[in-house]
Amino acid sequence: METVLSSILKMKDVERFNGTRKLQGYNLLEHSYMTAMLFRTFASKEDVAYDINVFDYVLCHDIPETITGDCVHPVKYFNEKTSDCWHTLEEEILNANPGIRRYGNIAEHLTERQYALFKMCDILDLAIFVYREIKLGNTLPAMIKTWNKCHELFRKYSNDWEDFPHIKSFVDKELNLGQL
Repeated sequence: METVLSSILKMKDVERFNGTRKLQGYNLLEHSYMTAMLFRTFASKEDVAYDINVFDYVLCHDIPETITGDCVHPVKYFNEKTSDCWHTLEEEILNANPGIRRYGNIAEHLTERQYALFKMCDILDLAIFVYREIKLGNTLPAMIKTWNKCHELFRKYSNDWEDFPHIKSFVDKELNLGQL
């Protein structure tokens, strides 16, 4: 049975972006930490209040992946059936591991604005990773497709950039690759 601490200790061993050639390492612990730090940074700039419990959910949002591994977005969301199957799998894993169950659906524990900011930061960490990969010369189709998907998801969770102007400014200034 998994506990939060045992899961956190395993996070460093779970590689993200499975099955894709990459030039840098990218593990679940790095991603979770960066997502939380981005959330903390942008919460104050975007005027999103939060407490230690919300921060805990953001920091540990991918703990179920210490059991399932990281399943890339195109597989999870290939179609409605694969999405439903993935959610069922995660639910079964969490039900069998009550120590980490609370991290299954963090949207239930965050306000709508907190959740949108969390998703923006979750995507931003991936975009930063992909940006660095592309700058290092990794222009494989999977990287370009992920880069474009990040920008599509930014528009979705920011209400087409009506919300989160500080994140938009950061993306425009720091992650500018032009049109790919």
